[in-house]
Amino acid sequence: MSFLTESLAIAQYFADKEDRNLIGSACIDLGGGTFDISIWQDNRLIHQCSIQLAGRNLSAKNRTRSTV
Repeated sequence: MSFLTESLAIAQYFADKEDRNLIGSACIDLGGGTFDISIWQDNRLIHQCSIQLAGRNLSAKNRTRSTV
């Protein structure tokens, strides 16, 4: 069993199930805990990264604003 980040999984879905070519494509997932991006060229993955900055962090900053 192998695990994929969501940006890789959605790219694989479009390539396999929707019969789309991943030519000059980027798949981005802004989740609750991570921001994942995969960059594709000529149906090959050329870069993938996950950053631990996402929706949870952005909404937490909004909740901590002081009301003066």
